[in-house]
Amino acid sequence: MKKVRYFSIILTFVLGACSILIQSTVEPTSLPTSQLMETSTSQSVLSAQQGKLLIRTSAGYFITNPDGSSSSLVIPHSDTIMNAALSHDRTRVAFLSEGILTIKNIETGETEALNQERVGGTPGGIGWSPDDQAIGFDCSPMTKPVFEICMVKLGDGRVQILTHVEQYALPNQDLMGGGARFGSWSGDGTEIAFVTQFAIPGKGAAQGIVQLLNIASGQVMTVFDEKSQDRISIVTTAAISPDGRTVLFNGKLDGKGEIFQINTDGSGLRQVTRPDHPYDIGGPVWSPFGDRFFAYAAKVGDPKITGVPSLFSLDGNLITQLNIDGDVLSWIK
Repeated sequence: MKKVRYFSIILTFVLGACSILIQSTVEPTSLPTSQLMETSTSQSVLSAQQGKLLIRTSAGYFITNPDGSSSSLVIPHSDTIMNAALSHDRTRVAFLSEGILTIKNIETGETEALNQERVGGTPGGIGWSPDDQAIGFDCSPMTKPVFEICMVKLGDGRVQILTHVEQYALPNQDLMGGGARFGSWSGDGTEIAFVTQFAIPGKGAAQGIVQLLNIASGQVMTVFDEKSQDRISIVTTAAISPDGRTVLFNGKLDGKGEIFQINTDGSGLRQVTRPDHPYDIGGPVWSPFGDRFFAYAAKVGDPKITGVPSLFSLDGNLITQLNIDGDVLSWIK
């Protein structure tokens, strides 16, 4: 009788442990929600006809409708994957993991490594060209201490270094860990918007320069230099509009993250987000139609609450927020 009882206890323990193990390895099927959302999402504001989003969350990377519905996990969370991008035909995602640029077929789950040589990680961004024939990203070549804008063409496998941004560092700025942060491609595929950052040792955050790279000529044009004024600081992310005429970027103003817009010739700088909001706002991602944008909004001064994807009009109105603990990386038509 004691043997039966002991066997029953052991069996219960083993089954319980197995249950815990199984539960811990099951991939999430729904998007993590957030406590931050304060405005409701309306189907009339965002519909499935307005494309697809790729959203990064603590559970992994999800594809959703722009209203947050019909989500599907495409890349489970991994500490080695810091960024990803959705192709314009919506069939593949690209990501950099342990120095290898990888493409995953969403339908089959198959992955393909593109580059032969390893490169440093991508702290900024990654994006498909409009024709889906090339992928741009920021990378750190093993021979250089800075991040550059790089590109790999599908079927080629060769990492092309498109910039030489160390020339923009001042003598008192540190090259190590600084450099270019990929933003986005122009709608015609001729330009890439990015931010170059270098920090002064012991002086806090890096200073940013919003720049445009002409891919054919290799020419880099500075659109906005944080050092040229004393109001906007910590510029980190840039996104060029689908028509190629303006750039959205984020920076700090009066202690809060804000979104700014500037013409690609450097004129017409203006603050887009309104100063009376309670958020730190960053990471703008244009609508493919060029009429609005998603950005990441987190409550200022509250470390317990993470941010949510927040939809803004170009006149700064907060249209809606998605009840998702994460940020938008791609918005594809």
